[in-house]
Parts: sequence; structure tokens; C-alpha cells
Amino acid sequence: MGPEPENIFKSFTLSEDDPKKFDVVLGKYDEYFYLKRNVIHERACFYQRGQRPGEKLEAGLTLTQTIQTVRQSEEVNAQVHQQQGEACTAVQEIARGPGCIESVYDTQLYMPLKLTNTPDCSQLEACLNEIKQWMSANFLQLNAKKMEMLIIGPARHRHLFNNTTLTFDKQTITQGDSVKHLGINFDPTLSFELHIKSVTKTAFFYLRNIAKICSILSTSDAEIIIYAFVTSRLDYCKVLFSGLPMSSIKRLQLVQNAAARLLTRIRKFDHITPILAHLHWLPVHLRCDFKVLLLTYKILHSLALAYLVDCIVPYVPARNLCSKNSGLLVIPRAQKKSAGYRAFSIRAPVLWNALPVTVRDASSVEAFKSHLKTNLYTLAFK
Repeated sequence: MGPEPENIFKSFTLSEDDPKKFDVVLGKYDEYFYLKRNVIHERACFYQRGQRPGEKLEAGLTLTQTIQTVRQSEEVNAQVHQQQGEACTAVQEIARGPGCIESVYDTQLYMPLKLTNTPDCSQLEACLNEIKQWMSANFLQLNAKKMEMLIIGPARHRHLFNNTTLTFDKQTITQGDSVKHLGINFDPTLSFELHIKSVTKTAFFYLRNIAKICSILSTSDAEIIIYAFVTSRLDYCKVLFSGLPMSSIKRLQLVQNAAARLLTRIRKFDHITPILAHLHWLPVHLRCDFKVLLLTYKILHSLALAYLVDCIVPYVPARNLCSKNSGLLVIPRAQKKSAGYRAFSIRAPVLWNALPVTVRDASSVEAFKSHLKTNLYTLAFK
């Protein structure tokens, strides 16, 4: 035993017989060392490794150094996470000023604009300047070159905002045609046409490549590959697609149809509805509604994120009616029919109130998912 293990061994509090007991000594070493990340692997390698002829034990003993390095990296990571949390909180406090909504994630700000001839963005510019000052004071930098601006609104009012720009850090930020956030392309009318086009293009690319090797794959393996490269893209953030016109959903449905044909190896012009029913694949528009209803169920049972709780309100009649305990939700009024009824606060109650009572009263999440899929499957194929 080298000097470092001996010094560690001498620091243990042992009785007279404990040094002869391997399990006791090993337990003391386990308590001494900081077990995290790859330290367990290093210790296992150390115990399994044998001493080579002519080699000193100190040459292969790197466990203590590894533990010290991991401890230092853990402390640095903890400090970084703490600074990121403080920065996020500070940015939120700054953004709560006049004209800025309390919805900030990283460097994203949201502010309403009025239908005027000269849209005023001075409050947003002032908010950005305050954020920059705070970041500079805390040794951070706000990169104005990577900033993007998108104005969302009805197409008939777009001409009022064609010349709207932001001036920040001696740079002029013009509005773009789309902004990408968490992998989703947002366009000015929230039609998601660009995103659907991108998903469709990527999905058909993978389907063509899978078709080249599909003949040597089993059905189960082909299904796994199709789900990994195609279906997962259709399901990503599908809540945003709930309520979209069928003309937009149709392109995503074509992707699902092509995936079903590839998996079952049927001809191009064979009827696809029986195939989807056989695979138990819900159509795309019902898959989107499924996710909305699942989130609604979790909200009502305190299983969702806190910021979603305010989006829905349980229905409480003014009088003692039979619908008092039916589990219905209040449907708010929308000013805009095309985009307003797609909001989660409206779309979720509309879909929820249309469900049978037996589905709404499910006892658990798994039971609700099972009953819900059965109900949607019946609507789609029977």
C-alpha cells in the first residue's frame, strides 16, 4: 500500500479487529470517497486491476486525483447553474415593466402592439437596454447580432407593421419571416406552414432511405426505425397543431400514410384507412387532440406545470344543476375565430366537454389514456 492510501487508512476510526475485516475497511473507503459520475467506474477499475511486474502501486493510483477533479467540476457546475438561475430571475424582474408581458425565456421578450399608424416599440427597446446593463454589470454579454424580431398578427393588418424595426446597441433589428424556437418555426400568422413543410421534407427523406433497407428488416424493427425518424417528428409539439385547418394537417397525414404503407408493404393506391386502423395509429389531427386532452387531464389533477393551471377554469353553475358534478370546463369567448379558437385556453375546454363522462372520470393517467384512445379510435374508424 502506497503513502496516500496509508494516510487515508490511518484517518479511519477502527477498533482492534476492524483492520482485519475486509468489508469494514472497504466500507470506510466508500464513505471517504465522493461517489459521483465516473468515480464509481474508476474505483471498480482500481479494484479489478492487478499490479504489473516491476510497477509501483503509486503509479496506477489515480483515484484520489480523479475525486478531487470531479469535486471541483461539481462545484463549478453548481456555481454556473446558480448564476443562470439568478440571471433568469433578474431578466424576469426587468421585463415586468410597462409594455412587457411576464413571459420571458432566456433572451425572449413578448410585448403587445396596438393597431396604430406608428407602432411604438420604445418600451421594448428600454427593456432591452436595462437587460444589457444588468448583464454588463454581472460580466455577461447580450449579443445584438443574434437578435430576431417577429410580429404576429392577422394578415389583413400586416401592412401596418411592414416598416417596424428595433434599434438596440447601435444596430437596427428588422422583422423576419419566421423565428425558430425549440425546433418550431413560428411565422407571423401562426399557421406553421413553414414548419409543416420542413417536417414533411425531412420525414419523406428518411422514409426513402428506410425503404432501401426495409426488405431486410423485420416488421418490429421497421416500426421502431419509423417511429424514431418519422413518427417522433410528427408528434413533436403537436399541441400547436390542434385546431389547424385540415388543408395544413393534410401534408402531415400524407407522411403518416406513407409510413404505414412502408411498414405494411402495401401498394401505393390501396385504401389507407383500414391499414391505420389495423396498426392502431390515430390520424394526425386526433393525435394532436389526444395530447391536448391529456394535458387537460393532468392540469385538473395537479400533474402539470403550474403556469398551465390558469389556462382552464372548471364550470360551476350559478344554480344547483345536474351538470354541477359533470366535470365540464368554462369555454371563454374568442375575439378572433381563426386563431383565437386555437388557443389552449379555448381549445382544451371545447375538446374536454365533448368527451364522454366515463373518459373524463378516469381514475389514473394510464386509464385516461386508454379510454381516450379507445374513444378517438371509435370516432376515426367506426
